[in-house]
Amino acid sequence: MRPSLSRGFASIFPISTTAPALRRSCASARQSPPSSSPMAPLAEPLTGGFPCRSVIHPGVPRRGRGIPMANHAQRRLRIGYLGIPDRPGTGAFVYAQALLATMRRRHEVIPMRHGTEALCDLLHLLEPKFLPRSFRIDRICAPLILDLHDHYWQGVSYPCVDRPLRSWAAFQRRRRLSRLLTGASRILVHSPSVAEAVGREGVTCVPYGLPPDPLLVRPRSSPPPSPSQEVLFVGRDALRKGLPLLFEALDRLLREGTPGIEGVHLTVIGREYPHSRLFLRLAAVGLPVTFLGGLSRQEVIEHLRHAALLVLPAHTEAFGIVLLEAMALGVPIVTTRAGGIPDVVVPGESALLVPPGDAAALARAIERVLTSPHLVHRLREGGYRRLERFSWDGMIERIDSLYRETVEWNRSNQRKGQLRLHRPHPPSSRARTRQ
Repeated sequence: MRPSLSRGFASIFPISTTAPALRRSCASARQSPPSSSPMAPLAEPLTGGFPCRSVIHPGVPRRGRGIPMANHAQRRLRIGYLGIPDRPGTGAFVYAQALLATMRRRHEVIPMRHGTEALCDLLHLLEPKFLPRSFRIDRICAPLILDLHDHYWQGVSYPCVDRPLRSWAAFQRRRRLSRLLTGASRILVHSPSVAEAVGREGVTCVPYGLPPDPLLVRPRSSPPPSPSQEVLFVGRDALRKGLPLLFEALDRLLREGTPGIEGVHLTVIGREYPHSRLFLRLAAVGLPVTFLGGLSRQEVIEHLRHAALLVLPAHTEAFGIVLLEAMALGVPIVTTRAGGIPDVVVPGESALLVPPGDAAALARAIERVLTSPHLVHRLREGGYRRLERFSWDGMIERIDSLYRETVEWNRSNQRKGQLRLHRPHPPSSRARTRQ
């Protein structure tokens, strides 16, 4: 007996794995008119008799073609998330975990490794560094939003003891990112400095927002200046963030014997690579420095709450989420005019900024904060005002709008008969910065 059409079709698409996904994705099309596609009758045995609105292309297509789309714009999307950071203590980890928790209340969130595990409306690559080596962008099942958090892949332009190793790592990142940048439908960045480093169309800049946290609630009344002389440094890559420069500035302050800073003490928080940790400990010999290593987010916030000021003497920095946390707690900030930092803080109003690599200017700024209660009050109030521009809800709304714009753009391409689900950098998306 001649095999049925559905059985022949099932030989191409395994029923046990494909049919449930197609049934779920076609459920929204239950009440819609039948598809005009000549291949629609072939899809009905797989979709339980529900008319599928998308076009299933003949032959053996790549996975992901023929994803049904609903008419209403505010439906729950099926979003696959790739490259989920699993390294606590980094800004990308804090951002990714809070984003996933928020998006689960809006959409169907599907963690993935390769982007081919399930049918989705959209894929969001949270951190390219956490992609498996087996990932291939030409096999993904939906349009891809590439999330870039930094521009360190451009090269190493700051003093460090492991420059050859860092240069090799930056070269490897550039090789991989070149393919991702070419194949992504949209590129999401969080700082104008990163958008400038990408330097191509299809870039949307959405500044980070501070995730809601009961530990970061602003006090009702402005607290008095901290009686401690604790200077706090928070960061994982201490060489790039300029910790040796801070050692030099601290040594200058102690040798000069400025009144009012006799009890100054530096606390360093952050997990380091073994060779960097050894170098930093040797560089801090003879200085009042305590290394605490990697701490939990709650412990970091507790140290911030009791610190006299936060110092981030970075040679280059894409954003600096710790700056938002310090402003939320009313901690004065001394940092540099590097990378995206000037886009986060207002010089002289919410932080004191010095040129990168200038130890003398850094020492003077630290001295001013430790000896001037009036300056501390001004920086604290300026930080509260500045923090209002970095709302978590505002960031989520912008990212959600980007999701829906990308899905709608992909659907319009399907209507026009384009066989690919996505192509790099849609013409309607110009490089822009959303403030």
